[in-house]
Amino acid sequence: MVIRPTYKYAQATDMVYKAVFREKAKEYKKLLDLSEKDNLRRTLYAEVLRAISSFENGAAFEIRKKGEANGPMTIEKVEVIINELANHPLMEPIIYDARQKMASRDLAFRDVYHGNIAEYLKAVSPEEYEKFIGDMSVDFDHLLDENKAVLDRLKQ
Repeated sequence: MVIRPTYKYAQATDMVYKAVFREKAKEYKKLLDLSEKDNLRRTLYAEVLRAISSFENGAAFEIRKKGEANGPMTIEKVEVIINELANHPLMEPIIYDARQKMASRDLAFRDVYHGNIAEYLKAVSPEEYEKFIGDMSVDFDHLLDENKAVLDRLKQ
C-alpha cells in the first residue's frame, strides 16, 4: 500500500499514540468517554501536545527523507520509522515526560487510569493542582471581560 496525503492517516496517528502512550487514539477516546467525532487533541495538556507534535514532526521528516530516497512509502515502512523514532535516545525524555504527565494528570483531574503507562504515575504537585483546579486556573469569565474590546473588534 502506498501512503497518500490523507490515506492511512488514522493508522499512522495510532502508531504515534501507541509509541508515546502505549495505547491507540481510539483507546484513549474510550477512556475519556469521547465520541468518534470529538477531537482528541483538544483534550491533551499543552506539554503532552508538544511531545506528540515533536514526535510527529520527527516522523514526518524521516518519512519524507526515506520516501525521497526509496520511492513510495508503505504503511509498513512508516511503522518501522515510528518504532525507530520511539526508541531513539533523543525522544526518550520527551516520551517519558509525556507519559508521566498524561498518566498522573488524567488520574488526578479526570479520574482516568492509563493501565498501559501506570508505572509513570506520580503525585500531582500543589503547583500543578493550582494551575488546573485551584485559584490560579483560568477564570474564563474574567478572561472574557479583560478581552471584551478585542473580541468586539474581531466580531466587526
